[in-house]
Amino acid sequence: MAKELEGRIIALYLLVVNCISLIVGPLLGGLFSDRVFAGYSLGGSLRLMASADSPVAGICLAPCLRPFREAVNTAREWEAE
Repeated sequence: MAKELEGRIIALYLLVVNCISLIVGPLLGGLFSDRVFAGYSLGGSLRLMASADSPVAGICLAPCLRPFREAVNTAREWEAE
């Protein structure tokens, strides 16, 4: 029962995150292109978004490294048995 609930929660999370990113991503690209680059540089707006998103992604992923390493070590121990 717990695994089924966990799968549903993960599916709901992915649905919400994908819907938000599919709405906000193109909207921000267009806004940056129109407002910052006066409508002349879609590439510039994409570079701006990537340079802003990369540090945020690093900050969000940093707390996950230790639990991930522990999970990998546990999986290796199970594999060795």
